[in-house]
Amino acid sequence: MTTGLDFWLGNGPAHVGSPETVAKRLEKQHQLIGFDVFCGRHRFGEIASPLVEKSIRLFGEKVIPALL
Repeated sequence: MTTGLDFWLGNGPAHVGSPETVAKRLEKQHQLIGFDVFCGRHRFGEIASPLVEKSIRLFGEKVIPALL
């Protein structure tokens, strides 16, 4: 089974883009399958730590509030 970034993007579990895009994708998945827990992964491959930290910060500041 392939578990690289292309797999995750092509099969739905990867949420990549602006905070608005990520929130919309999560909301759509929630409507389709329902869930009350989301476990995110903000580091893929060799992404630099400052970018990972920015991703986590944006998720907390923009994505989560959009879903509440």
